Amino acid sequence: MKRKIKFQRTLVYYDCPILFESMDDLGGIYLCLLVDNGPEKLKYTCVPITRKRLSDFHKGLLDLRTIFVDPEVREFYVSEIDSFETLDHEISYLGGDPPPEHELPEGGFFLSQTESVNREEVLVKSKELYKPVFFASLNPPEAIYENKINTDTLSYFLGVLQSFIKHAYRKKCRGRSTNTLSLRREDAHKLQVFEFARGSFTVKFSAADSGNLLGECGLELSFEKLDELTSSLNDPQATLEILKENKGHIASSFISLLKFMDEQNTSIDYSWATPMLSESRSRSVRKDQAVPIIELYHQVSDISNEDLFLRGRMIHVHEKRNRWTLLNLEDNKEYSGTIKAGSTLSLRGIVISSVIYDCRCEEVIESISGSGRENKQVYLTEYSQYTS
Repeated sequence: MKRKIKFQRTLVYYDCPILFESMDDLGGIYLCLLVDNGPEKLKYTCVPITRKRLSDFHKGLLDLRTIFVDPEVREFYVSEIDSFETLDHEISYLGGDPPPEHELPEGGFFLSQTESVNREEVLVKSKELYKPVFFASLNPPEAIYENKINTDTLSYFLGVLQSFIKHAYRKKCRGRSTNTLSLRREDAHKLQVFEFARGSFTVKFSAADSGNLLGECGLELSFEKLDELTSSLNDPQATLEILKENKGHIASSFISLLKFMDEQNTSIDYSWATPMLSESRSRSVRKDQAVPIIELYHQVSDISNEDLFLRGRMIHVHEKRNRWTLLNLEDNKEYSGTIKAGSTLSLRGIVISSVIYDCRCEEVIESISGSGRENKQVYLTEYSQYTS
């Protein structure tokens, strides 16, 4: 018995596709594993797999050996391929018994999620668009049986991701020259979606800003910060220490990203590149890694609070209610806040408009679940007249 199936995507690649997905005309999925790298043809063993099981494999819940030793449908096929120039390839029925031991993968091989994002494509697209590019693959429950994603899920993800990118960008460019990499432009942190891809629902982003002559716009600083925060995911305590070093908006928005994974029961695989990189950078975050980090985070009381320094003119003060509004000179924005209950600080004697004040504040941040937005309350802790 023979049938034709169509190549979908490579999951593991080393000189040639080691493991890839294919699909038949009815939407059935096959996982194909290289068993013989011959001089003329590549020989693959293929096994049918449901979207649910494939999703578990992507999430690190199922190893490759189990898929081939104990398949849901006991049908095994062989495919001999001499070229991947065409997506169609033929499979022949082998029977219901698993392949011989020497053709089976070793136990404990879990899909490296970074392979499910085409790293080469990320780099190629970055050079083509001449700007930073970021791919993110999701595996929400609704995508297990069909290639789809709920609008609420997608909106939630876009919100938490853009929030993190914004805060990481602003933190990284603080103190840098305003002429460097177009930093401090209002829209320089913004992403734009330019394409969606089938399989694990991959969202493809590029920088909204055109960048400089090197194709850089500062967004790579945010991606580097994300790499930093995902560098020790298997050690929750180490990740917590990194979050403490990034307390405030960055820590809060990163936890929002992990909460999204927990609430939506999905992993996130990402890969990014800039035109000047020689290779893309990729990471994977699984739900089982996210949950213990979230739990530790909530045991630290002030990790989501951020120290805020403002210099500007008070334009409104309500002494009895301890409320104030200041026009900040650095960004020409208005900041409003109050004084914490029990504080001995007083607003009495503050001069409106004509005097410049240095104000030290504490910004308390609370993320709004399901949106990527934040509630912020600014508390004035001390102030003094600015003297040049």
